[in-house]
Order: sequence, then structure tokens, then C-alpha cells
Amino acid sequence: MIKARVSANMKRGIDHLADKRGESEAVIVREALSQYLTKSTILLESKPSYRPKKPN
Repeated sequence: MIKARVSANMKRGIDHLADKRGESEAVIVREALSQYLTKSTILLESKPSYRPKKPN
């Protein structure tokens, strides 16, 4: 289980979308998180990893 604090506006948006789709808030949050992680992974894969040089 993942717990997170969200703003009142975000909570209202999630509730509104859940009511509009007839789904639970958990489904909406899971879908949004999945999309976010997919986009983050794509961005990370397209950039070379940054590794600072170790001092001698």
C-alpha cells in the first residue's frame, strides 16, 4: 500500500475523475502513477547517467 499526502485541489480532481469514470480513487491514482513512472523511465533512458568524478 502506498500512502501520500495530496493537496485539496488534487484530491478534488481525483474524486471528480473517479466519479466521472465510475471508478475508485485507487484506480485513478494507480493509472496516474503508472503513467508518471513510464514517462520518468523513458526520460532517464534517453539521458546519459550523471556520475560525478570521485576525488583522488
